[in-house]
Amino acid sequence: MTSGGRVTALVLRWCALYTRGLPADVAADRRDELASDLHDHRLAALGQARSTFPRDVLRRALLGVPADLSWRTHQRRIARSAREPEVVMTARAPLDGWTRTAYGVAAIVTAWTALIGIGMLIDSRNAAVGSYDFQWRIGLGVVGVVMLALCVHALMGLRSHPVRAAVELGATAVVMTIWMMWAGLVVAVGIAAMAFFAAYAVRSRRTARTGVAAPA
Repeated sequence: MTSGGRVTALVLRWCALYTRGLPADVAADRRDELASDLHDHRLAALGQARSTFPRDVLRRALLGVPADLSWRTHQRRIARSAREPEVVMTARAPLDGWTRTAYGVAAIVTAWTALIGIGMLIDSRNAAVGSYDFQWRIGLGVVGVVMLALCVHALMGLRSHPVRAAVELGATAVVMTIWMMWAGLVVAVGIAAMAFFAAYAVRSRRTARTGVAAPA
């Protein structure tokens, strides 16, 4: 199998994975849409002397992971809403100081993660394919995209699953800064963010056990 064929198969397997458990028609439409897009992309690359089809498809797939996960979450909500009886909507409780701060820190961690992950993948074009520099940038970029997907997942569940979200965000803050050992301030900020989310998780767990909100 050619490199283009392997990358295409990998992307299609990823699509099959994140559409698993969704309504059959929704999942099938998503897979058909992706297959059609890959086919068009391959045809466009045929006229090139040196096809960049495998690298382009892989980069697009990695950059699209957060959007794929967000799309899946949205489709699950639609499916769940269709199954549940209509209920009267009630106003959500206002955010306390801790939660507002958690959203702010989470936004900073997410922005930093996107900057590093996507930036490294884009910057990999400036390195020779197969070189150590290229492998390092691609590796860090892939880690960054995975962590970015984790950030998106955490942000969507920060109010409903605060402990889980805090663990995800704290881990991302450390992973995305600890590699910059020469920049002590960046590492310190990452550790401080992790410490904040650890305290937020402890507070959220205590609040859930007692059923009484702790002072803001």
